[in-house]
Amino acid sequence: MNRARWISVGVVLLVRLFFAGELDLAEDEAYYWVWSQTLQWGYFDHPPMIAYWIALGSAVLGKTELGVRAFGIVISSVALLAPGFRSPQPLLCFLLLCTLPLFSLGGILATPDLPLLSFWCLALWAAFEKRWYWYGLFAGGALLSKYTAFLLLPCVLAVCWRDRKCWMATGIALLLYAPNIWWNIQHDWVSWQFQLFHIQDEPRRLDFILAQAALISPVLLFAIPFWLPFFPKERVLRLCYVTTVIPFAVAVWVGGEANWGAPAYVGLAAGLARMDGRWKQGAWTAVGLNGALSILIFIHLLRPLIDLPTDPSHRLNGGRNLADAVKAWGMEHVWTERYQEAAWIHFYGDLPAHTNKNFGRMSQYDLWATDLPETGLYVRPYRSKPPQYLPLMGYTLHTPRRITAHVDTTDETAFIRTHIWQSYVFSK
Repeated sequence: MNRARWISVGVVLLVRLFFAGELDLAEDEAYYWVWSQTLQWGYFDHPPMIAYWIALGSAVLGKTELGVRAFGIVISSVALLAPGFRSPQPLLCFLLLCTLPLFSLGGILATPDLPLLSFWCLALWAAFEKRWYWYGLFAGGALLSKYTAFLLLPCVLAVCWRDRKCWMATGIALLLYAPNIWWNIQHDWVSWQFQLFHIQDEPRRLDFILAQAALISPVLLFAIPFWLPFFPKERVLRLCYVTTVIPFAVAVWVGGEANWGAPAYVGLAAGLARMDGRWKQGAWTAVGLNGALSILIFIHLLRPLIDLPTDPSHRLNGGRNLADAVKAWGMEHVWTERYQEAAWIHFYGDLPAHTNKNFGRMSQYDLWATDLPETGLYVRPYRSKPPQYLPLMGYTLHTPRRITAHVDTTDETAFIRTHIWQSYVFSK
């Protein structure tokens, strides 16, 4: 069984590394790469771990898509083994996690979810084994990855509160997280305020649940409510139960983005790998269904199987085209309406683009704001509102030009609708 597990890890690692080198960066990945060029203890949107992981990978493999993604892929692929360690069915636990469509594609992309899930897996293993010093270290790493990790601490304490070492480990985790607290203090708690405001948006609970059914399969999604009445007595299973139910319930209540429920499935996979009977049969069924779906997703990334106007894989294309078009203008100063275009232009065009402070959705660029130059190039999504504030500031906008980006297929219509920009030369 050990040999089968390591062979599985090797296959998953090779597949992920292959696609990491083949796929262009998504907008947010380029944004986090920009962070890695100025390492800090915090950023506007998230804690800093993803920036450090990208910096490590890029230091070895250079400014490439693989360099941005490689370090996270290696660590996360091995970390998925941890929750199933010493369980009766360790291979089942690993396969449940790595075949989840949410994890299979997410395991390639350099986003804060990658270090969060890696440290969450490792911290859960440490809690299972009562290796509390390791738990404190890994939980601290999770806190430095994404604020969702704050759900892990009360979940583990709810089961192990009688163990003094668990409290000590919680203190270690918070101590490791302290640099991000200091950064937030220095920046008026901007990151915490942004995330608290984010979760106060109008909840879309039905949309969230439907997205989970697609991203983890109905089999695993239905396993959660069926598990609710059976509160386990055994400590490890109870940890699995609590770290599944509480994060999932919070994600449903908030009704936010599809990836917000991801940590819940670590405990679910670890719990199912420790159960028999129909639970075991259902888990292997989920592995088969999710594995087939993940294979189809990977094939679609290389050779699109169906033309969908809202295909999320479109977000992996366009940055190179945009950067090349902007670079062809030969302008020294580039400003954009959104952080997404600024990051793509910086990564693929070697042009440190900027966004104008206090206009549009705030981002890390607002903390790095600089004054507008006398002349430059302004880029915005096509059909978005014209940049009215530039004329108000005394600038003249010259005739706009269109920039389009599309995938390399014969039918470009659907993709072009989501990847068109306008560029203006502005001058004072």
